[in-house]
Amino acid sequence: MKFVQAVGSLPFKGRARVGMGFSDVDPTHPHPNLPLEGEGVKDANSEHPNFSDSSVIKSDITKAHGKSARFVKSLHDIVLVIDTDGGSMNQELTTISAHRASYERRFQRVIDYVHENLERDLDLNVLADIACMSPYHWHRIYQAFCGESLAATVKRLRLQRAAGLLAKTEQNIEQIAQACGYPNVQSFTRIFSSVYGMPPARYRKEGSHKQFCLPPQLRSETMFSVEIKEVPAMHLLGLPHQGDYMGIGQAFDQLQGLAASRQLFGPQSRSIGIYWDDPSLVAEAELRSCACLVVSPEQQANQAQAPLQAYDIAAAKCAVLHYQGPYSDMHAAYEWLFGVWLPASGYEAADAAVYEEYLNDPRETAPLDLRTDIYFALRS
Repeated sequence: MKFVQAVGSLPFKGRARVGMGFSDVDPTHPHPNLPLEGEGVKDANSEHPNFSDSSVIKSDITKAHGKSARFVKSLHDIVLVIDTDGGSMNQELTTISAHRASYERRFQRVIDYVHENLERDLDLNVLADIACMSPYHWHRIYQAFCGESLAATVKRLRLQRAAGLLAKTEQNIEQIAQACGYPNVQSFTRIFSSVYGMPPARYRKEGSHKQFCLPPQLRSETMFSVEIKEVPAMHLLGLPHQGDYMGIGQAFDQLQGLAASRQLFGPQSRSIGIYWDDPSLVAEAELRSCACLVVSPEQQANQAQAPLQAYDIAAAKCAVLHYQGPYSDMHAAYEWLFGVWLPASGYEAADAAVYEEYLNDPRETAPLDLRTDIYFALRS
């Protein structure tokens, strides 16, 4: 009996989008073994984490020999084929599920380490050790699992931290460069300018966050587009985050790996951040938020397993602010929305959490071009 599972990429909009296609795989050559611990490979049947009993279908498209697994490159996806040859399918799936969970835990360790050590030299071999994976295969596995190279992840996170420090603190440029892992101001300035379109000192003076330093009477009411719309209920799976809202990116990075591992991406997929507390009233360390993915009711029921949690957003009439720009400047848009637009709108805010939808991918989009919709429910 032969079973096949597609693990290729699916269309998905949002901050947590992951493309799972192995673009560097030679279609004429089997994919290299993905080691589970150090250099060793225990069982080829269970080496890949992207296998779920909920979507296994019977197939006869290819042959596997004995208890082996191989990857087949097709035009749109990767297919994992397993031949049970009389073995217990339940036992095979249990083994695969256990190894999938192992991959998830190890990638969470790496993501936590990267976010917490951006000021340090993030050596590839050290991260491979944290993941308990072979350095030889580590970079390929990371890129397939997370949808971007490790170098791209580190650059993106360091520059996001830098932009936030420039906008929110009085630290000098040299201190910010060191806090974000750059050896000197020159290299920091060059890399920051290439992404944000201006050097750090100018960004601090002229970035989009500065326009909100004007007195309220001088702020244009047409600064942003706000739309009133009826929003249907949504089912979500997410990872909670506590602390500075700018730190929720760590939860999103973990979420994208879990979603890829559990094959949660689909046509309905949307990337949502829920923010329960007002930063002007709640201490930064106590702020509660959640990085979420919109899923089907069936996925929510089947996959609400640790560390993922189920959340629901009720149907409501909402005000939706369409924001474009760096995430680090978004707090200023909230000031305008609640301080200028809402009092003049004739609407009242409902007693419900604000949430954001991320419409494009920060790994593929310049910070100035990032698009975010900010939702808050209105009283009927």
